[in-house]
Amino acid sequence: MTPQPPTTTSSGYNTPDSELESIVPIHPTAVRRPDYITVQSENTAYTDNHITAKYLDRGADVLISDGQFTVKPTVKTYEFQTTRKVGKTGIMMIGMGGNNGSTLCATIVANRHQISWHTKDGIQQPNYIGSVLRASTVRIGTEPSTGKEVHVPISDVLPMVHPNDLVFGGWDISGLPMDKAMERAKVLEYDLQRQVKPHMALIGRPLPSIYYPDFIAANQEARADNIIPGTDKQAHLEHIRADIRRFKAENQLDRVVVFWTANTERYSEIIPGVNDTADNILAAIKNSHSEVSPSTIFAVASILEGEPFVNGAPQNTFVPGVIALAEREKSFIGGDDLKSGQTKLKSVLAEFLVNAGIKPLSIASYNHLGNNDGHNLSAEPQFKSKEISKSSVVDDMVDANRLLYKPPVPGAKGKAAKGEHPDHIVVIKYVPAVGDSKRAIDEYYSEIFCGGRQTINIFNECEDSLLATPLILDLTILTELLTRIKYRGEGQTDFAPLYPVLSLLSYMCKAPLVKPGTDVVNSLGRQRNALDSFLKACIGLEGNSDLLLETRICNDRIKCLHGAAGHVQLGDLTYYHLDCNYALMSEPVLSRCSSHQGSFYSPPFFCLTLVAVVAFVVDAICAGMIIPDEDDLLKSKDPPTPTPTLRYPERAAGRRTFSPLPDYETSQALAFNDFSDSLITLHKPPPKRRILDSRFWKAAVAALALYIFLTIAIGIPIIVKKTREAAQQSYPYYPSNYVLPRPNKIPSSQYTNIDDINYLDGVFPVCNNWANVDQLADVQNSLVGTMQNAISSNGQFSITSNASYLNMNIVQGDFFVGINPDTSETDATVSITMQASSIDLFDQTLVCLLSSTNLTTLSLLIPENLALADQLLFNITLLFPQSPIPANVDAFATFLPLFTQTFDDFGSYVIFKKISIEGPVSKIFATSLQADKMLVETALEPIFGQFYATDTLTVSTINAPLTANITLYNDPDSNFPTYLEVSTGNSDLIANVILNSPNKNPPLRPNFIANLRTFSGATTASFVHDSSSPPTAIKLRVENDLGQSNVMVDEKYQGVFQVTTKLGNAAVTRGTAYSSDPWAQDLQRSLLLDYNSPVRTFGWIGWGSHPEYDEQQGEIVVETSIANCTLSFAG
Repeated sequence: MTPQPPTTTSSGYNTPDSELESIVPIHPTAVRRPDYITVQSENTAYTDNHITAKYLDRGADVLISDGQFTVKPTVKTYEFQTTRKVGKTGIMMIGMGGNNGSTLCATIVANRHQISWHTKDGIQQPNYIGSVLRASTVRIGTEPSTGKEVHVPISDVLPMVHPNDLVFGGWDISGLPMDKAMERAKVLEYDLQRQVKPHMALIGRPLPSIYYPDFIAANQEARADNIIPGTDKQAHLEHIRADIRRFKAENQLDRVVVFWTANTERYSEIIPGVNDTADNILAAIKNSHSEVSPSTIFAVASILEGEPFVNGAPQNTFVPGVIALAEREKSFIGGDDLKSGQTKLKSVLAEFLVNAGIKPLSIASYNHLGNNDGHNLSAEPQFKSKEISKSSVVDDMVDANRLLYKPPVPGAKGKAAKGEHPDHIVVIKYVPAVGDSKRAIDEYYSEIFCGGRQTINIFNECEDSLLATPLILDLTILTELLTRIKYRGEGQTDFAPLYPVLSLLSYMCKAPLVKPGTDVVNSLGRQRNALDSFLKACIGLEGNSDLLLETRICNDRIKCLHGAAGHVQLGDLTYYHLDCNYALMSEPVLSRCSSHQGSFYSPPFFCLTLVAVVAFVVDAICAGMIIPDEDDLLKSKDPPTPTPTLRYPERAAGRRTFSPLPDYETSQALAFNDFSDSLITLHKPPPKRRILDSRFWKAAVAALALYIFLTIAIGIPIIVKKTREAAQQSYPYYPSNYVLPRPNKIPSSQYTNIDDINYLDGVFPVCNNWANVDQLADVQNSLVGTMQNAISSNGQFSITSNASYLNMNIVQGDFFVGINPDTSETDATVSITMQASSIDLFDQTLVCLLSSTNLTTLSLLIPENLALADQLLFNITLLFPQSPIPANVDAFATFLPLFTQTFDDFGSYVIFKKISIEGPVSKIFATSLQADKMLVETALEPIFGQFYATDTLTVSTINAPLTANITLYNDPDSNFPTYLEVSTGNSDLIANVILNSPNKNPPLRPNFIANLRTFSGATTASFVHDSSSPPTAIKLRVENDLGQSNVMVDEKYQGVFQVTTKLGNAAVTRGTAYSSDPWAQDLQRSLLLDYNSPVRTFGWIGWGSHPEYDEQQGEIVVETSIANCTLSFAG
């Protein structure tokens, strides 16, 4: 597959199918499973929308007085409510182009398209190994018949997002496209990179990010070529908020998780009055205070947008003011610092030593790595953040055992209390040669019995990003789940969301963020147990218990595993019925177990001995009844029954068991038998009979004569009758595959050429008439030019650019058209901002505006031979006035490759006749667009909007989703129908169409002709009449190749239909909505199936009887190749 050019910024939509079909099955960690866990309990209730569970939280209050501990058990009742529907979820990563971000995108793509790749060890399949939620299990109980524990994947306990469904986007200070960023990271195998590269190229480049040099190492400056200009932190905050809103709207997301996976920042100083309260942190951002870090800007933006924020780095993003703001806004936050390798091992081993009564005296950790994270941490301020994060991991384990470590004592002169603690040092060095392969060396030096010493050395080599990436997935998926869980305590009537600080994320974090005033738990075992217990509590199950009480007491049930039945007598006790499924000890035995007064065994020992003996006898009986002795078969008294016997040849190696075909040796024997001259096989062949004898020829001539006679007698009258009927038809015929007329391009929409600028109407364009030119203080010393001009609001408009695929990742822009909020403006205005990465590029780029009474053209002329380091950014806004006399626009045309084009609702202020919106790799969004003729076309980017047309509407893209809400109007006095064509490829198509044609009589021609087409994606379409419209005639064709199609038509449709598939299922359904024929009220509506099979169904629906001529009514054809297709009638 030829790699496609990337988009300008990360869009997040699903990438196309892989060029290499997987040759291995889907890995268990990536398999989709239904929600098959159901808890049958009075404490758990299921509805279509929620899972509601009651949970008893058992704890204990401890009172300490004079060294005595008084413990009082407590029980609190809670109810948890979990929303079952998993919304469409996106992840926006800060640092998207880094090692973790690029690896996350590439591995999701590989799993999504089941791309397998070659390694030196063989074929490797994609998977989610390393993900706690996808690759580990939780114990939910025991299987009654066997007593074995039952474990299920954690992701199956509650409805969770599948990683393959995540929509990804984000920011990065490096503007390298994602395919290049993956290559730069050098994390994944070459063969995998080769296959996912086309998909990664489609993601494009990350959004510009915030860069404050004071917070990250100076060695990162060389990467900072994709930054939001300026130093106004309030403007940066609003910019990030707008990015989040746009990403959510463009991808139609229910939830966005913002995730910091960028470089480690230095610690921010906590300053009273600056970042200690919610109001102070907002004021500090407004004042651009120097101690407000980029990560804090992103966190505040997420909180204000109501989207969760997770910090995957060790800096103190969550200063007190940010936590207070999250509490006030009830928005979720979590972190800090991904716990992937050395720290995770340390939290396990340190806990083991302390719980074993061994006293660690020192823990020394040394690391070296060669990726960009190691490069950044080689700077002292950034390393300090990491050191603080790593050093706190053993604190709670030390505090839990004051037998080994002295408790804190008040410090001298009012200093902070200090307790005994192991010496703990962390060293991190940057070694470029090892790349992403991190080396970690730990030494645990401990005190053991009576002054002895023990030293444990561990050497850990691991791929840093391949350990961190699954944790990003876990944190994202778990965060989304926790936003769907609510609770209420005793006496509360309403369910409330969880506390904004998500401490349940602590299993994946080095320095877990917890509710202020509560202790941090670093023990990996306790963190995992808390997570398991919480998820089980949400379905009404108790937390994990390793008591296994049923294995430690005398049980009254004995399992018989062999499948027989019989009786056993033991001494003077009684008889026991032994069943193949259960062998129950009778009441006398149970009473003996509890009251036996023998002198040789105590009661418990007697009970256990009895159970063992009975089990042994049961096994013997069951085994004997299942497998009878061979001698018993020979001694059978039953007479033999004569039955046909089929004896198969002996099975040859590799031959399928129970195959009725003979093996090779038998086949050869049968073949040689034909050549044997024995008396048994020798026989005289019967005489051969001539086939083509005289009798054959006589029969053939007679049949031919009969055929000619029937053709003349029957066929010719039918042909004559049909010809006369066709000549009498006075109405036109419109088949469903009618070729739609391609709307002519608007003449003013022209491709611009820097060497050939057209001068129209004798008016010359004005180029680069900048009102202001400023130079930015960035790495490239970029120039920014701005201008604003008043133009005519009538006539023709043309906004074009000569950018092309060659300018991918160099040129990008935003174009917005709407209504001016300033009611005092009487003219249309166009505002233009251009940012160029160099002075030469700024001077060579021409922005030419031509404006006259009835003509406005804006041409962006990009120079040729741009370098990869160049960058051109445009922002164009065209606003029409709020005039009582609407603007009349004869033609409005754009051709803007690499732009995002957005059209607002124009209300009654603008009347468009023709609209042409074009631009490869151009996202197009329309709040509401209305015109007689409309063309909306792009490629590799989505289209989303609401369109109204009276003549022709064409909406088309490639390799991107298309969602359109459409209203079509047809004048019944016109001689022509209204045409609609909606098409995309390799993605989903959603079209909701409203039909309106005020027919006064049954139409004699189609009012509407519509074609919907995609070849790899789901098609979902609905066609509904406007409430004021009588039934209309529509010719509709919906075509799909690889995806399923679902088409809904309302109860006013009348006509024929056909639903066809090749390898899927074809279905036609009818609802109960009532409607009547406006021209014949007494006719009953009915559905007639002329043919119905699993792959093809056709028939007619309407009022009265099937008409003689279908052409006067509607026609619907729904076709797909290898997926299901469904046509649903509302009534």
